[in-house]
Amino acid sequence: EFYAPWCGHCKALAPEYSTAAKKLKELKSAVGLAKVDATVESDLASKYEVRGYPTLKFFVNGTASEYSGGRTGDEIIAWLNKKMGPPAKTLTTTDELKTFVDASDVVLVGFFKDDKSPEALAYLNYASQKDDISFGITQSEDLFKENEVGDHGIILFKKFDEGKNVFDKAYTVEEITEFVARYQLPLVTEFSQQSAAKIFGGPVKRHVLAFIKKGTDEFTKGTATLTTVAKKFRGKAIFVTVDSTENAETGQVLDFFGIKPEETPTFRMINLATDMVKFKPSSSDLSEENLSAFVQDVIDGKVKPFLMTQDVPEDWDKNPVKVLVGKNFDQVAKDKTKNVLVEFYAPWC
Repeated sequence: EFYAPWCGHCKALAPEYSTAAKKLKELKSAVGLAKVDATVESDLASKYEVRGYPTLKFFVNGTASEYSGGRTGDEIIAWLNKKMGPPAKTLTTTDELKTFVDASDVVLVGFFKDDKSPEALAYLNYASQKDDISFGITQSEDLFKENEVGDHGIILFKKFDEGKNVFDKAYTVEEITEFVARYQLPLVTEFSQQSAAKIFGGPVKRHVLAFIKKGTDEFTKGTATLTTVAKKFRGKAIFVTVDSTENAETGQVLDFFGIKPEETPTFRMINLATDMVKFKPSSSDLSEENLSAFVQDVIDGKVKPFLMTQDVPEDWDKNPVKVLVGKNFDQVAKDKTKNVLVEFYAPWC
């Protein structure tokens, strides 16, 4: 890791990087983790073309390659395991399975009596493509019996919600991908720098974000309600809590949605399928009924996108240079009877 002591992203990565190092040591991995203060070792950073912080490089036999995994301890370990060996770790005993499952928040284990079967090959094909989860595979009859698996099966083990999910679809890469996307995140995820990549980089593009002050009764009750609603829309939308405490690290998220801490609790919905489209409810009530109805209406296309805009100033037309905002832009700038030159500016520029 090439880092800078003042870098916020580096500080956020530090505990995860340390956790990964400890787990790798416990697992007796051949991989070691190291870090370089790029502000001191500037020549070294320049040699390896470090352009930003943190930058992670993987060295094998002295040759560096770019790290492309996630920023949590589990994701770092999964990525390294994938680079150092087969796509799935072979498991033969109950203790090996327990150690494997306990080492990460989420793991996938394939149970195949014939590891050359179409089902096993589809599983291994998927495992070779995904770097943020650790994969195991077993042919052990004892493990089949202990986990109530028939001829073949896939189980996602996790340290939250139901504890595990059993795959019950056709054995194709597409179906396995959808299964993992549906169950690898908690029903409700708390937003942080570490979870952001999983939230926004996953295949589910509709996100419900609830802005609530953490540590309050409203946060506890709101999270419980979100969990109930999330079960109804699993696979269709991701549910996220965002701490709205003033000066929290999530302040930039509130700013992006134009929400002030004193206006919370409230919620918004976004769709990242194309451009980021925002949806604002008519009521901020975090009840199960209101949340469910709003999410369903957005999915059904019954809610218009919300465009942040100022109200039209009373004196917008008073001076030679007219003042445009979202609500009067089309009326003036797109007036077919005139040619209009528009300056887009920032007040602080």
